[in-house]
Amino acid sequence: MPARNYTSVLDAKSLAVTMNSSVTTMQLNNLTSIPTYPFTMVLEPDTANEEIVTVSALSSGTTVTVVRGQDGTTAVSHDSGAEVRHMITARDLQEPQNHIYGSAGVHSVTGSVVGTSDTQTLTNKTISAASNTLTGVVTLTGTETLTNKTLTSPTINSPIIATPDITGGAMSYTRNAQTGTTYTVVLSDASKVVTTNNASANTVTVPPNSSVAFPIGTTITVVQIGAGQTTLTAGAGVTINSETAKYKLRVQYAAATLYKYDTDTWVLFGNTAL
Repeated sequence: MPARNYTSVLDAKSLAVTMNSSVTTMQLNNLTSIPTYPFTMVLEPDTANEEIVTVSALSSGTTVTVVRGQDGTTAVSHDSGAEVRHMITARDLQEPQNHIYGSAGVHSVTGSVVGTSDTQTLTNKTISAASNTLTGVVTLTGTETLTNKTLTSPTINSPIIATPDITGGAMSYTRNAQTGTTYTVVLSDASKVVTTNNASANTVTVPPNSSVAFPIGTTITVVQIGAGQTTLTAGAGVTINSETAKYKLRVQYAAATLYKYDTDTWVLFGNTAL
């Protein structure tokens, strides 16, 4: 039922005919100044026969459809001429309090309400047909549908893309160009190409998971652009497995890929040398 309506100019009414305890209509002496349906009326207020009803619709003439025995009262018989008033009752005061302190089932929504200031997890939500901007670190769990959204510098860890449809596009890799003699890969290098370009020998180090938590399944490709030979090294507690312990890129323009298959264990494969 929609929200109840109110007016400050409705005078006291009276029953035009007797009501028993089971009827669902009420005939009044007149309907002058009544608010829009639905609204509350009280039969025989402040008496032993007091009954609160919700007036839900017009039946015919001055007869209205009612929901009996509301707000803790009981449907009872009322004689013709009994006083009927439009009044505020307990539910009009209790419901706003329930709303103020409620975290679920408010605003006519089933389930929890999404806050705007506290940290919450969105699960099984569909966000569509609106102009929304997601910034910072975005964590999506469960089933999520994002339509017409702008993702600004998001970090997406271990995504699962079910039945993707890529049409008319091309796959490209972002490059992180390094020119020094030492470099330790960072989280943003995941699924990217790191190039090394130095005339001297140089190293690319894989840090431990406790320092940089790459998701299992991460790949990083290293390409030696410069003349200085690049060596892939393991940080503290890290194991890099490679065919016959080959950890160097073989020659200039050689490339190899690091693949993380366990917490601190990686595999190196590609154009490598001892």
